This record gives sequence, structure tokens and C-alpha cells, in this order.
Amino acid sequence: MYVFINWTYVSVAEKAELTRAEWVQQLLQEDKQSEQAAQLTIENCLPEYAEYLAALEAEKLSVDDFDKLNRDLLSVRIAIPELGKVVAFKLPRRTPDTNKLPVSLAVRAYLLNTFKGEWTGNLFDQQPQRLVLAGPQGLQDFVLRLTDCCGVLGQPMPVDFWQRPVKMAELREDQHLRDFLNACRYNQADPGEQEKFRSLLAYWLGTGASADIDGPITIATAMRLGME
Repeated sequence: MYVFINWTYVSVAEKAELTRAEWVQQLLQEDKQSEQAAQLTIENCLPEYAEYLAALEAEKLSVDDFDKLNRDLLSVRIAIPELGKVVAFKLPRRTPDTNKLPVSLAVRAYLLNTFKGEWTGNLFDQQPQRLVLAGPQGLQDFVLRLTDCCGVLGQPMPVDFWQRPVKMAELREDQHLRDFLNACRYNQADPGEQEKFRSLLAYWLGTGASADIDGPITIATAMRLGME
């Protein structure tokens, strides 16, 4: 069973926002009435980061509310097509005054409750696991970061999760994903199907900038590669 995971880091989103602003400026220099530039809003390109900035401005979220590791974990999106489930956990909606778990612990609770017993067996048991975590390049690093985030909050992930670890399928780098999806679009005879592939990349600023946008890209790529 494939479990697709995407994430957003505040640090990556901040850099992506600089890139977005540069794109908009270049387009406006070429055409002051550019429709494309008008569509490249922070809300369209970086929805979680836009929500994060709004929360900061409203003084509902402070960088001091979380430790350095947990405050960089802006959002995590988990999709399990076989179970028909998609969930997302976002930092602006999980401030201390909401009495909700931080993003890292919410992800931990979801994985452990949804797949009870998956990581609690004998560490040296080599029996095949039934789960495969799938995601873009950087998935293995994300798993380690998630483990650290949970550990500093006193609720570590089971050691089997990060020492064995669970099986993973990591996609290739951003440029390859862009080329792959563009090639998929080229090979579609139906204009509607072509538009589906085009729209996946319309506001994409690279892996880790927005899990909301990365998620459909990851699943579309994985499905074309037979990961069902």
C-alpha cells in the first residue's frame, strides 16, 4: 500500500516567495497587463505560506511558539489512494492556543493510528512490510526531520520507523518531474487531459514550497509510473 507524503518547510517557502516575486516582476516588465503575472499570487503559488503570513500578521502565531525544528515544518499532506484518504496538517492552524497537536505530532498520531503495529515489531524481523512511503526527492530527509521534531517534543517515533526504516519510493529531482509531466501532456490526444497535466505545474515553485501543490504532482507522476 502506497502512502504519499508531501511537506512544506517555512525556510523553503521563504526562498520560493523570492523566486515568485522575481517571476512576477519579469513578466510585468515584458507586459504591464500580464495575465500570467496576475495569476502568480502568493495564495495560488504558496497557499500554506500565505496562511502562515496571515497568522503572523494577526498576531495569532509567533516564531517563538515552537522550537526551531517544529516551526520550520509548515505543513504535511498525506494521501492514501487505496483507502480514499487525504489529510493535511498545517502550522497556522495548530498554534498552542488551539490546543491541537503540533504538525509533527499530528502526523505521528495519524500514521500510528492508521497503521497500528506497522513499526512496533522486532527491529530485526526482515518480513516484508505492507507499507511504502512515496514522495518527491527529499523524502528520506523528511522522515529524519519528522523523527527529530517528534523526539524534541518527547514523543519519539517508533525506532523501526527510522532505523529499519519503512520502505520508501522517492521520485526524481524537480526538473525531471517537470519534464516528465510535460511529456505526459504532449502525449495526450484529448485537450482536457492535456490541460490536467498543464495545470499541475502552473503554480509550482519546486518541492517543499507547498505540499498542497506538490501532492497532486507526486500522485500523478507515481500513477504514470505504475505505483497504484
